[in-house]
Amino acid sequence: MEWFAGGSVFVLLVALVHLLRKNRELANMRSLCVDYFSPSDEVKKTLLKGLTERFRRERAKDSKYDFAHFVARVLAAGLGGSTSVTKQTGDLGVNIEHQRADGLHLIQVKCVNEPIDFEPIAIIHSRMVKTKAAGGCVVTCGTFTPAARSYADETGIQLIDGHRLVDLWLQNVTLKTEAWDAHVKSPAKGHRTGVQEA
Repeated sequence: MEWFAGGSVFVLLVALVHLLRKNRELANMRSLCVDYFSPSDEVKKTLLKGLTERFRRERAKDSKYDFAHFVARVLAAGLGGSTSVTKQTGDLGVNIEHQRADGLHLIQVKCVNEPIDFEPIAIIHSRMVKTKAAGGCVVTCGTFTPAARSYADETGIQLIDGHRLVDLWLQNVTLKTEAWDAHVKSPAKGHRTGVQEA
């Protein structure tokens, strides 16, 4: 009987050592994957180009508001709050209404590569003042001219260029990945992680 107990302990120790080695290998592989897939500037540029081309093609199919829906999901996930895309006609320059803790923010989106001048910022600022909104924002796949940046600073309008948009999108992907990892590692499967789907 003692040899059976000793043999069982030996088998359990061998299994434990094997499990620890596999966990170490998995951690090393996960680290390599994170290093390999960390978004470099080149990866971000490629993602931005892909987004721009995708939504330009969609716009050609007369569904230009797909970009607005994408931006609304990214902003809600990245900045919190809830978003709604306005109707295509009669939006008066406001494509998204973003309700945050500090109030309503009005957002205009531009799916273009060319630098955006101050005109969309002036429109959002005008709508913001008229509706007494807490803030305003202009989002583009491209960049903003120096005059646009200067005007936005004066009026308090937030600018999100293509690179910042990709950063917010990747943050959301990272949060979802971390939430999934926490869920998988959790002893209580199915508990809520607090991350909302975008």
